[in-house]
Amino acid sequence: MLLLCTSLLIQLSYWLYFFRHLAKAGGACGEKREVGLPPLSVIVCAHNEEEALAEHIPHWLQQRYPADWELLIVDDHSTDDTASVCLRQQAAQGVLRLLALEGPKPAGSGKKHALAAGIEHAKYDCFLLTDADCRPASDTWAACMAGPLAAGRDLVLGYSPFEKRKGLLNAFQRFEGLWTAMQYLSFAERRMAYMGVGRNLAYTRKLYRETGGFEAHGDLPYGDDDLFVQQAVSRGNYTVCLQPESFVWTVAPPTLKTWLQQKRRHLSAARKYKFRDQVLLGLFSLSLVLQLGGAYVLLPFFPLEAGVVLLLRYLFVLPIAARLCRRLSQADLWKLWPLLEFLLLFYLLLFSPVAAGWGRLKKWRV
Repeated sequence: MLLLCTSLLIQLSYWLYFFRHLAKAGGACGEKREVGLPPLSVIVCAHNEEEALAEHIPHWLQQRYPADWELLIVDDHSTDDTASVCLRQQAAQGVLRLLALEGPKPAGSGKKHALAAGIEHAKYDCFLLTDADCRPASDTWAACMAGPLAAGRDLVLGYSPFEKRKGLLNAFQRFEGLWTAMQYLSFAERRMAYMGVGRNLAYTRKLYRETGGFEAHGDLPYGDDDLFVQQAVSRGNYTVCLQPESFVWTVAPPTLKTWLQQKRRHLSAARKYKFRDQVLLGLFSLSLVLQLGGAYVLLPFFPLEAGVVLLLRYLFVLPIAARLCRRLSQADLWKLWPLLEFLLLFYLLLFSPVAAGWGRLKKWRV
């Protein structure tokens, strides 16, 4: 019971210090501006994404951005009609440019090679990154994300939730995405940023050059977002953008197998995080498994004690969780929170070897 109570105290400390602060944060970091925005290059890397591009290019082109900007799509050695889809749109919209990579693709380069090429050929010195399967929440997405760059920031961390679909798998995918977001966004709000997501990330050419781009982890086919952020935040000149208009929606993988494969790739980068970040994230996950898992295991044998621990947890957690769900555009999930946290225990146990460095990445797509 001592271990159970200790892990409960650790959990409540995280919820009160980090997550409660995020739930109450003003979110005005990405103010929408009508004037003073910097020229902007929106960069999208695509490999065999003809269907996704045909659907999402119109959404990107609808952005109301009151300064010079471009939509630069990097065709990363596609073998489908990715280039044709882009060229048809380019003929009608001069703001769109296609960069088709030629020659052999560097082995193990992943997405980084394409993104580095896009940055090199970008017209402007401020970049906004997203993926081919992503849809901006509004036509002021670019203006929201570029606002802090105009104010002198070098790095803006955005948020990209999964769209709602039917079924428990989709609910858990959205919950796990929310769980990840509330950690990296709340840590960033406390000036302890450790990652971002490549689906919604903005930074300057100056920052890219000063941090050496992707050279420090160029041997890895992942890390164009979180490992880059690990390097960049040491400067401290970053912020988060929490306005709903700045969010970027994406569709969760359709099957459990494909989603688990994607998560395995993502979590492979955790072993490269700074020691402080590994300790903080590891302690949070471990204390959750010990506290919540221990309470459920002991419930049949010590119903009063275990029941009190669970009651205390949810008296503190659920009000904050409900506010976070609304804040991060997943308002329906708080009603399922105890069930989804229970399922999260198995997810954490499944992926704990990966987070420690087990597994190799084979695909680049984030």
